[in-house]
Amino acid sequence: PIDFKEANMQTIFLFIRHKGNTLQVPIKLLSYNSFYQSLENNYIITGITTGVLLLTFLFALFFFIQSRSRMFGVYALYALFMWAWLWNTEGYGFQYIYPSHPEWATRIGPGLSVLVLVFFIACCLQFCKSFDNTSRLRKILHVLMYLLAVWGILPFLRFVNTSNEENMRLFLAVHFTFEILSVLLLISYLLW
Repeated sequence: PIDFKEANMQTIFLFIRHKGNTLQVPIKLLSYNSFYQSLENNYIITGITTGVLLLTFLFALFFFIQSRSRMFGVYALYALFMWAWLWNTEGYGFQYIYPSHPEWATRIGPGLSVLVLVFFIACCLQFCKSFDNTSRLRKILHVLMYLLAVWGILPFLRFVNTSNEENMRLFLAVHFTFEILSVLLLISYLLW
């Protein structure tokens, strides 16, 4: 706890023993009550989102098993990957699933972010398959989806150095460029 008086400034030094991968340390200054209020809100929002995503996964999996429709299978995988990405970004993956492997946090987050986009595109393409199965834009989206799938697997490979800032900057720049491109292509595909 830090005691701040009005118009008072304090210098704080943080020593973090960390080596081998990237680390983000957000710093917020909150009062005692607002700190617990912030934690409570974060837990509630993450809990509700987790529940909705896991229920969506289970229902989609059930419908996939019953109907053998690829659309439900792809949607189940989308919900599962979205849940895994959420838990990784909120720190629950590191806290509960892989606590003894901190280097996984830098691999799983970026990789899952790309794979969530892959399954989102796949869901849109499966949904529109009965309306349009032969358009050129659909073929471009398929190629983009496969390129993104390969790109999303890269952080999971051991020989890819995710602790290198330049590597991750390139990875994320390509990912965001493809994400913007895929959103524009999907909007064009769904509207025309």
